Formats: sequence, structure tokens, C-alpha cells
Amino acid sequence: MKEEKLFTNKSEESAYLHSDGTKNSREVSKLTGLSHTKIQALWKQWINVGIAEPSEKYKGGQCKTLFSLTELGIEN
Repeated sequence: MKEEKLFTNKSEESAYLHSDGTKNSREVSKLTGLSHTKIQALWKQWINVGIAEPSEKYKGGQCKTLFSLTELGIEN
């Protein structure tokens, strides 16, 4: 079985760092240079693998990360 990488580049790592549950996908997009649809796809992926959750404050319209990159074994 092929192992999928959580992050394929620094922009995706940055998106993860900015996904604090208060920013929507367009705001994270402006901060990272990724499209807002890419941000939404990443959020779904991260929620599915258990490293993020839908933001309680915004009824799932935003994503909140659960771990730091260091905790995930990624040096930034």
C-alpha cells in the first residue's frame, strides 16, 4: 500500500499552521498562495487522517489543527 504524504510542499505546511479554526479557506489561501479549493481539499484530508477537526466556533466552516508540525515529526 502506498503511503500518502500529509504535506507535499512548504505551502501546505504553512496552510496547516494557519488553519487555527478562525480563518476561512480564502484567508488561508491569501496567506499561503494556494487556492481556496486546495485549502478545502487539504482540510478534508487532514480531518480524515485525524490531524485536524472542523472548527467548533464556526460550525465546521473552518478547520482547526490538532498538532504542531513538530509533533507530527516535521521540522519547519
